[in-house]
Amino acid sequence: MSPVPSTNRDLEIRLLDEDLEQEFGTFLERLADDAGNTFHPHPLTRDAAREACRSKGADVRYVATISGQVVAYGLLRGWDEGYDVPSLGIAVDPSFRSRGIGHVLMELLHAVARLRGAKRVRLRVAPENGEARHLYEGMGYRFAGEERGQLVGTLDLRRHLVDSSSRTPGSLTARASDVGDVRGRRDASNMGQS
Repeated sequence: MSPVPSTNRDLEIRLLDEDLEQEFGTFLERLADDAGNTFHPHPLTRDAAREACRSKGADVRYVATISGQVVAYGLLRGWDEGYDVPSLGIAVDPSFRSRGIGHVLMELLHAVARLRGAKRVRLRVAPENGEARHLYEGMGYRFAGEERGQLVGTLDLRRHLVDSSSRTPGSLTARASDVGDVRGRRDASNMGQS
C-alpha cells in the first residue's frame, strides 16, 4: 500500500494568529457579502480580523485553511468576560460547506472546551438555518428557548464523546498552552452574539 500523496489542498486547522490576518480579513469580507449569512459574533471587517488575530485573551479562535485560504472559522468566547460556559460560533465559506469541515472544527472546539474544564458549550442559530441546525443536532446539541430571535442550543460535554469510527483520517492536536485553564467562572448565556 503506497502512502497518500500530499497536495497543496490539504486541510489545516490552526489557531488564529497575526500570520493569518490578511487571509482572515478576506474570509470575513466573503462572509459579509453572503446574503444568507447569519454569523455575527463581531463585525465582519478587516479591522475585526486584525483585532481577532492579535487577541491574547482566554477566548480561542481557530481557522481551517486549504492551500492557505481560510475556509472556516470557529471560536469559543465568553472566557474573557469570566463565563464558565463558553459560547461556540462557527462559519464556513459557502463554497466549502457540506464537506465535513464544520464538523471537524466543532469537534476540536469541543475538545478545547473540555480541556479547559467546561462542562457545557452553548450556541445560537437562526431558526431558518436548517443546514446548521442539522449539523448541531447531529452532534448532540439540544435546543431550548430563544434569545434575540435565535434558537439557543447547548451540548453537555460530559455526555458527548466523539465516535472514533466517524473520524476523518489524520489527527487534530491542541497543546496544553493553547487551551489553558479557566475554571470557576460563570455562564456565557448573557453574552452578545454567538
